[in-house]
Amino acid sequence: MTTASLRANATLAFFLPRRFAMFIAHAFNQHHFTTRVIIDWAA
Repeated sequence: MTTASLRANATLAFFLPRRFAMFIAHAFNQHHFTTRVIIDWAA
C-alpha cells in the first residue's frame, strides 16, 4: 500500500508540473493574442 501511494505521488509530481506549464503557456498565448488584437485595432 505504501509503495502504491509513493508511486501515485511520484506520478502526480511528474505530470502536474507539465500540465501546469501547459496551462501557463496557453494562458500566455491567449493574453498575447488579446494584446495583439487591441494593438492592431488601435493602430
